[in-house]
Amino acid sequence: MSKKIAISGYYGFQNIGDEAILYSMLQAFESVGNLEPIVFSNNPEHTHKQYGVESVDRWKLFTLIKSLRKCDQLVSGGGSLLQDVTGPRSLIYYLGVVFLAKLLGKKVMFYAQGIGPINTPQGKRLMGWLANKADLITVRDGASKKLLDQLGIDRPEIRETVDAVLGIDRRRVNTQSDEKVLVEMGISPEGEPIVGVSLREWQNPGNYKRAVAKTCDNLIEMGYRVMFIPFHFPGDIAPGRDTIKLMEHGEKAILMKNQVNVEEMLGILGSLHMMIGMRLHSLIMAAVMGVPIVGISYDPKVDSFMKQAYQPLAGRAETITEDQLWDTVRTALENREANLPEYLQIIDEKREQALETARWAKEL
Repeated sequence: MSKKIAISGYYGFQNIGDEAILYSMLQAFESVGNLEPIVFSNNPEHTHKQYGVESVDRWKLFTLIKSLRKCDQLVSGGGSLLQDVTGPRSLIYYLGVVFLAKLLGKKVMFYAQGIGPINTPQGKRLMGWLANKADLITVRDGASKKLLDQLGIDRPEIRETVDAVLGIDRRRVNTQSDEKVLVEMGISPEGEPIVGVSLREWQNPGNYKRAVAKTCDNLIEMGYRVMFIPFHFPGDIAPGRDTIKLMEHGEKAILMKNQVNVEEMLGILGSLHMMIGMRLHSLIMAAVMGVPIVGISYDPKVDSFMKQAYQPLAGRAETITEDQLWDTVRTALENREANLPEYLQIIDEKREQALETARWAKEL
């Protein structure tokens, strides 16, 4: 008999990284069997159409209560839901859903979450109170587990796992439409090797944009195509456009302006020679598709993943220099073929860890 699981996360907001989290969780739940999901979404019609699952409006309180009543369990996650660095609303919302689920007597699992930063006294108190009511907490890195310990969260069992997106099996990804998307952007998949770039707005933007621009110019001079790939529409288009303007060979760079779904994005990433990324899930999704990555950090979550994947971190966005980024990218390109077999083995091992998280949900 199937068990109904409500999934609460940042879904339906046109953020490809969070959509990839949902995609991976649904794929993992399908693989373990007998789990029937209901997704809380900002755009339930789109979520239902995209993934073929029941979806309800995350903002309608009575709809959430009704959905939780008929579920056996709430899965909160994955991603960076429980933080207050972008303001208190995110933390209040997601812990509020947890409170509703416990009020209705439901099991609660935090699913491969990246916890923090939580800086306000109110946020720390709220987190300590409600996270201790969960039945199982799984986190995607050691730093998250350490923060939970510091916040005094010790009642539920806490298990360390990996980001849910690492559970995607690249062999199951339908990449039939990615070639069409590339051709529409003027890229021949059989042409020059492509290096993808994923940027976001952050502190001291002129600094990392200049460093990326210089590296992209060097890549073009070496015979590579450079493609800027937004992961959060439309916000990520601007940093890509700004960087192209700083390039000497900017007219040869490609800025992806059309929104694509998760499978199309995975297909595009799978066609790359390398990904240079700030967005965490640009790096994770490229890794899932077996593409070598170079990270530019703006958040400890990027550092944690690059360490897990044994891939190079070029530096922090606020302080990275042109030479620092180019030296890291050039070295990664030189060692690409030699390092690829071990890299693929590491990512396959991470996929098994991610699937284990889904099995824990089923056991709960």
